[in-house]
Amino acid sequence: MYLTHVHQQGFDQEDKEPNTHTEQSFKFGPHPDNMRRSNDDSQVVVRFDRFGAGQNPRNYEVVVNWSDLKSLLEKFVEAKHEHAEHLLRILKMARSLGDAGWHNGGEPPEFWENLLET
Repeated sequence: MYLTHVHQQGFDQEDKEPNTHTEQSFKFGPHPDNMRRSNDDSQVVVRFDRFGAGQNPRNYEVVVNWSDLKSLLEKFVEAKHEHAEHLLRILKMARSLGDAGWHNGGEPPEFWENLLET
């Protein structure tokens, strides 16, 4: 995942291009405060340690939950990403099996909510 800081220029410098700083992180992990009340409470955190240019880099975290993941899948499908489109077809096929009577006892009841709207 990439994190980009876009620094807008100050007063009387509006016509200058903003300064940007981008770094990538592969530090994905479960959020330490995850509660197991429901699947929507679960979060994944991406850490950006010592992010930023200059002498005072800072630590940042990006927190992603299940709703975010569903939204990301939708945006990748809208962008015509072939893997996302294929995953959506697989999900639709699995859903059609359920509609035809196949039952998976381990399926959470809310799994399909807002998942196949694309």
